[in-house]
Amino acid sequence: MQYLESFINSYMTFHYGVGFAIGLAIFGGYLFGMSKCKKSQGQSISRKEVLCGLALSVYLVLLIGGTLLNRNVGDEYLIEVIPFWSYHQIFTLKDKPLAWQILYNVLVFIPWGILLPEIYKNMRRFRFVVASAAGMSFVIEVVQLVFRLGLFEFDDIFHNTLGAVIGYGLWCVMRRRKLG
Repeated sequence: MQYLESFINSYMTFHYGVGFAIGLAIFGGYLFGMSKCKKSQGQSISRKEVLCGLALSVYLVLLIGGTLLNRNVGDEYLIEVIPFWSYHQIFTLKDKPLAWQILYNVLVFIPWGILLPEIYKNMRRFRFVVASAAGMSFVIEVVQLVFRLGLFEFDDIFHNTLGAVIGYGLWCVMRRRKLG
């Protein structure tokens, strides 16, 4: 329970004003782009598309807030590029908080794998979801490194991408049930 509370606190204690502004900008940009695209096709944006865009905007605000905005600037640049070093720490040192952190890194990208293919038809291929999740995770890690907001590590990119793969699998199952 302590780990869950720590997770919630770390993902919910960012600057709400900045997060709200980012969310509005994302949602406004989404609505503008989707409306233009639909208008060019002689259609209007559906309620489902608006709700999915809102869900994506909220998700991105929480993702950016939890990975960047709620962190304090450190004194040094931290980097760990040895693949899967975290597993060594968990199994040799019995580092439970690190195990929970890995789980959270997987869980935080599950919505990515669900929302992107649901909203954007061109993102319905597995490789696009994987590439976009790895790219987004890489950008987050680079920003953390450049601004000294945490540890840049390959493991986070891997775990985030794994979360998107799980989300994509869930989206595929939901889509098959809906179509079947």
